[in-house]
Amino acid sequence: MDLNHRSQIKIYFDGACPVCNNIVLKRELNEKGFLITLINARTLTTDELNSFFQQSIDLNKGMLVYFNQQHYYGHEALLLLLSLSEHSNPTIKQFETLYVKLNQPWLYRVLVKARLFILMLLRKKQIIQKN
Repeated sequence: MDLNHRSQIKIYFDGACPVCNNIVLKRELNEKGFLITLINARTLTTDELNSFFQQSIDLNKGMLVYFNQQHYYGHEALLLLLSLSEHSNPTIKQFETLYVKLNQPWLYRVLVKARLFILMLLRKKQIIQKN
């Protein structure tokens, strides 16, 4: 992976999810010289969401990151973000180090289920996608 500083990173995430916000928004990517575009998936049109869905990308089940003309989805997207930057909170930094060491996609699926549970508690709907 080419870590060309000044590389653009485009991140699609669920802006209504406190966990997603914490993981995405607290990254120290700006300080590392990356050009970042954050896209709250809840602001996308139905056509945009359907376009992702047709590519087997369900933004209810994972974040999407575009970096160096490639897309990374779910577990791979999180691993990429963790490899490019650090979190400012020491406790979260420890979790992230463990996540990278384990490098298990099933762990990301557990995080997605936790996200859905948190959204349910907050009475937030999932990101809608229609075919």
